[in-house]
Amino acid sequence: MPYRYEWKDNYFVTKFSGELNLKEIRECDNIHDGHVNFDNLRYSIWDFSEIDSVNLIEHDINIISAIDHASSISNPNLKILLIINNPDFKPLADMYIDSVKDLPWEVHIFETYDQALKWKAYN
Repeated sequence: MPYRYEWKDNYFVTKFSGELNLKEIRECDNIHDGHVNFDNLRYSIWDFSEIDSVNLIEHDINIISAIDHASSISNPNLKILLIINNPDFKPLADMYIDSVKDLPWEVHIFETYDQALKWKAYN
């Protein structure tokens, strides 16, 4: 499995590795959004720091954004923390952030997991 995930008290953590593609993101999104505790989730950490390559196009980002728009109806209080240190992925992450800027969610990018946890501790 190119990703691992874990449910914590009020947050979800997933870590991707290897090649990143839409199939893996959608699988993890289904686990995330379909969970019985999704409506009570406050933070969602998506760690892309171990990906080697990115196999995503703009259309894939639009699909992810559309799913997140629907999910935000169920849980408008979510804060998304993206961990990205791969320069090839950063433009796609920026595209995603731009596509969900009308959501009630906060979306932030960090370079490390520790930075994301520190931010989470104060927000």
